[in-house]
Amino acid sequence: MFKAMMAAAIFTSMATSASAAVFVSFNGSTGVFGNDLVDNPSFDDMISFDLGNLAEGQYLISATISSTYQDGAQSDQDIDFTSVLLNGEAFEIGSAGQNEYRFINSIASGDTNLFTIRGTSGFNSSYSGTINVAAIPEPSTWAMAMIGFFVVGGAIRRRPLSHGGLPQAV
Repeated sequence: MFKAMMAAAIFTSMATSASAAVFVSFNGSTGVFGNDLVDNPSFDDMISFDLGNLAEGQYLISATISSTYQDGAQSDQDIDFTSVLLNGEAFEIGSAGQNEYRFINSIASGDTNLFTIRGTSGFNSSYSGTINVAAIPEPSTWAMAMIGFFVVGGAIRRRPLSHGGLPQAV
């Protein structure tokens, strides 16, 4: 299952706003996404990604998104996220203002997943995010691991103690 998890996932992206500088890049189980040219007063970006080559099962998706602006450039570079969703589930707010940050940990079981990012911005703004995908072990995998721990523990407990000790000084 680990090898399947490490297989490259296929990402596709699409933007629904006029600021179509949306990007996504994925390698193995981690990737980046964002929009490096948000130039409308309001934006509504949708970024879809496909876990196509990964084995069937449930996956934990951890994602972050952030935006910042330089001092004195707030009107040009500020982004205020009004909503950031992964498959309809809202990101939690980490901080707002000059350094805006949001994050989520979500379970995905389908092949195709969707980020929906909405907000307001200046005419020269950008945001970026990271994504990490990890397989959630099946119950049978957990059961086999626990049985292995009990077998090793039992073998150690039943091993005879050596009474050899260190040589004594004469």
